[in-house]
Amino acid sequence: MAHNESLLKSLVSDTTAYFAYILLVTTLGPFQFGFHLAELNAPQDVLTCKKHSLQQSALSTSFSHCISMNTTQFSVVTSILTLGGLIGALSAGPSCNRYGRLLTMRATTLSFALGSILETFANNIPMLCFGRLIAGLGCGAAIVVVPIYISETAPPKQKGLFGSFTQISINVGILVTQTLGYFLSKGNLWRIILAVAGVIGLVQFVGLILVPESPKWLAENRSPQRARNILRKIRGHRADIDAEAKAWNIDSTQDDISEEEALLNAAPGTHPGPNPKAASASIGIWEAVIHPVYRPAVIAVVAVMFAQQLSGVNSIIMYSVSLLSSLLPTTASLLIVAVSALNLVVTILCAPLSDKIGRKTCILISIAGIGICSVLLALGLFFGIKILAAVATLLFVGVFAVGLGPVPFILANELVGPEAVGATQSAGLAANWIANFLVSQFFPIVDKALGGKGKVYFIFAGIAVLFGSFIAYWVPETKGKSGVEEVWGKRESSGRWARGNSIRLLSLNESSTHGTDSRNTLLGPEIIRVEDVKRSGPNPVLNQDSSRVHSNLRDSTRPTNLNRRVKPNGTGAYAQGLKRQKDKENVRKEINNIYFDWWRTQSTIHQPVIESSSSSSSDLPHINTSTTGNQWP
Repeated sequence: MAHNESLLKSLVSDTTAYFAYILLVTTLGPFQFGFHLAELNAPQDVLTCKKHSLQQSALSTSFSHCISMNTTQFSVVTSILTLGGLIGALSAGPSCNRYGRLLTMRATTLSFALGSILETFANNIPMLCFGRLIAGLGCGAAIVVVPIYISETAPPKQKGLFGSFTQISINVGILVTQTLGYFLSKGNLWRIILAVAGVIGLVQFVGLILVPESPKWLAENRSPQRARNILRKIRGHRADIDAEAKAWNIDSTQDDISEEEALLNAAPGTHPGPNPKAASASIGIWEAVIHPVYRPAVIAVVAVMFAQQLSGVNSIIMYSVSLLSSLLPTTASLLIVAVSALNLVVTILCAPLSDKIGRKTCILISIAGIGICSVLLALGLFFGIKILAAVATLLFVGVFAVGLGPVPFILANELVGPEAVGATQSAGLAANWIANFLVSQFFPIVDKALGGKGKVYFIFAGIAVLFGSFIAYWVPETKGKSGVEEVWGKRESSGRWARGNSIRLLSLNESSTHGTDSRNTLLGPEIIRVEDVKRSGPNPVLNQDSSRVHSNLRDSTRPTNLNRRVKPNGTGAYAQGLKRQKDKENVRKEINNIYFDWWRTQSTIHQPVIESSSSSSSDLPHINTSTTGNQWP
């Protein structure tokens, strides 16, 4: 009780009215995802001409009351949304990294509006499919960009709580469309259900006019000073934002004063020009997948996203009315409304749970519960036990909301640095949409092939065991961890999760143009002297036999091989800040981590030894190398 009171006080003190408005408007994107996901569930029989309503609707008779289609055709119409979602998810990551979170969210609203209009006026299967495909583009993009935006604008202590608003909004959308379907599944009134989504899309487009760009994205890609101004507006003028802004690893005090004054007059949501001092490095989807630095996080996020959809929850969201109608012919639609309401209530109640017991724990509890409920639902449908089927359906959705529903959307932002968040989130959501497509397209087909009666849920139970075991082994806990280095432990803390400015090693030819020594290294704005790589004895830093390093260095005689851009840490600004604080030891360790990673990723060059040099007047550490003549190495 005392903990709940302290949490409530913290929410009241940390949440401003402006942030509440931002949260309300941006989460309309996930709302649309839930809405479109379930919009055809309740009116399925009326829409497909399997049931003819005796009540005449008030809509124009120019619209047909139904669109005749069989089970396979309806599966295609339903699953085409996931194809659009897959395309939207893959494109949203690069888009939100390059053009910003705000512009990407605005584009999704247009997709929602256009897709809903096409669905509403559809009189045939191709037009209905095309409308759902367009709407799916917006759904896929929204599920990628909105969790990132919320994570970057939410108060640091409540990121898990506000991150769950993505799933809460999805559940609200499902509940609204199921409720509308309960009352409007007659005549051609089902078209009103589809039109509501278009209206909400236009409302969100207008609401985004007052929503600012993500401060974190602005700091890293445009103007750090404007980012601070926006963050102060979101947190309130009395809030201390220094610690939050410091985490960007960008020195906003270096902005030009005239630029700052010009940006202060800019309208909310407008993008200033690129800031050359800000970190702009970002990782593409394929680069994140193949790079050993980011691959573990990508695998973790993809696995959790697959588990979310292959748990079978969307079989209930999309097909539950037809699935349960044979067992509960009069109450199936009402039961699904109750299921949607329970899903929302449990998601809200469990929203703080991931911050209390951990993200991974919530997911494992959820998967275990879903496996048990799948077996109970299969038994209830197979033996015709109505009460067991109804209770199992309710519990299925309830335990899904504990962890497997909300947590996957916040994992990407906690498992990688900001330069790879968009790519990792896109990869995860692409997997999510692929799994969603498999369930929506093949669930009715597989269920029919197995003879019905819920046998398909035994398959979902087996999938739960498989993914539960893998997640328990692979996915790390992120609760209470200060950064990705701590999340992945010592084996991942060697500079792999670096972000920000890149490092460039100068060859002999290039170094003269910069007026530096031929064996100097530019580290952001700093100069580090490269001396010699030790060719004998154990490596004191890496504890590695240097003879292996020597053999590799001996075969590498092409200086131009080192003219490569690498993307580790924003060590330029970071090292300057630490130097001002006279914390030279931390600088030495940071640079050692960066070079550890860089040398490890090269095909012919291994890790150097970084030592502090007492003979130099430079405050930065020196890289001790051993070389003969004037060539590198």
